[in-house]
Amino acid sequence: MDRRRGESARAEVLPDRRDVDPGNQPDALGRAGGAVRQCVRSATETLPGNRQLPLDWAFIDGGHEYEELVRDLEGTLPVLAAGAYVLFHDAHFERVERGLNDMFVKYPSLTDLGMLATPRIEDCHNPGLYWGGIRAARYLPRAG
Repeated sequence: MDRRRGESARAEVLPDRRDVDPGNQPDALGRAGGAVRQCVRSATETLPGNRQLPLDWAFIDGGHEYEELVRDLEGTLPVLAAGAYVLFHDAHFERVERGLNDMFVKYPSLTDLGMLATPRIEDCHNPGLYWGGIRAARYLPRAG
């Protein structure tokens, strides 16, 4: 995975996928019994052609620039099921945090559930720059 080229990792729930060999996946994904598939591309490349939609949850661990967060989230929203959960990695990183705050205002159907994992780790090479944190949201589209 090379984030400088816009590649990012995704894990998406696939309902009752028994054709995925858990032995070929990383340990954590393998233990999920084949119900999770990791995709190493941006949301806009991965999700539109997926036949296993809508998604019940998504874990976004993409680029750390504001524009990358917006692109990945806006690429994911159209394929979420009503009531889906979205987790965002490195939510303490300033540009990710700012992007999330702006997206919660822009998309009222996306409810901020706050931080699930809160370790805030200062970058040893860049004082004042922080990493870590998992922030959660729930997608509840409005009728109408």
